[in-house]
Amino acid sequence: MPQEHVAESTPWTRYLWTLMALVALTLLSFALSFLRTGAWEIPIALLIAVVKSLLVLLFFMHLVEQKFINAFAIIVAVSFLALLLSLVVADVATRRTFPPAPLPALSPPAPALSPPAPGGSAGPPPEPLPGGR
Repeated sequence: MPQEHVAESTPWTRYLWTLMALVALTLLSFALSFLRTGAWEIPIALLIAVVKSLLVLLFFMHLVEQKFINAFAIIVAVSFLALLLSLVVADVATRRTFPPAPLPALSPPAPALSPPAPGGSAGPPPEPLPGGR
């Protein structure tokens, strides 16, 4: 008679610790949003997001209990993502424009205004109307 696979129950403390770690990382990212870290803001935020997603993947999706072949799909996907991002970064970093293209004109230049004529008049007086009026 074949044995049936009985799923082992995960202790609730593992879920509790994972939840507390997720809340702590969320509070950390919230607290760091008030600091001005300059160019490090995005890498720090992405690092916290990656750690949080790994916690969810490993513990809530039970990948820590699975065979390696199940985790292999995630490893391959992340590797391809890293490869593609590194190729994009290398392309942008090494791109040159020969010769440098001129900047396009955004709007035509404004016409030059001439100063008003001396005496406060903008021009000659108007001609009288024919017929004497």
